Amino acid sequence: MRTTVPFSTMQRSQTEVTALLDAGDVVLDRRDAGDLYLSTLSRHEDLEELLNLSVGFLADVATARPDVAGYHLVKLLPWYRWLSSDDQTACLTELLDELRAAAATEEAGPFLRAREAWKETAIIYSNPALVAILNRDTSGDDLSDDERVVEVAQD
Repeated sequence: MRTTVPFSTMQRSQTEVTALLDAGDVVLDRRDAGDLYLSTLSRHEDLEELLNLSVGFLADVATARPDVAGYHLVKLLPWYRWLSSDDQTACLTELLDELRAAAATEEAGPFLRAREAWKETAIIYSNPALVAILNRDTSGDDLSDDERVVEVAQD
């Protein structure tokens, strides 16, 4: 169970608010900033263990059956279907690696950035005009890199 109390209550009555932790976690509602979350170390460690076991299990299943993992990943990340078959494999591998690292370090940023990068890649693949521009042979062009960027932007 989670209880929400105003941050000012914590400032005035720390003992009362910390007593609420016996029943569950506490959210401190702040008016001028993001809310704070209070929990006990034992609950945090339990959730950490659960997360690590879940990620390990998911990674093992996905490694053994990438076809099944890909089928279910499309339900969670609909843009995954727009990736090529090779990129689906690379995406699944990278996201699982980042997920393992996030579970081990409690740092979700690299996973979230990788997911966003793959999403942007999938969006490009979903647009045939962008794919054509990116696959265009530019070996005979005498344009500088800056001129190519301007030309692509105008297409």
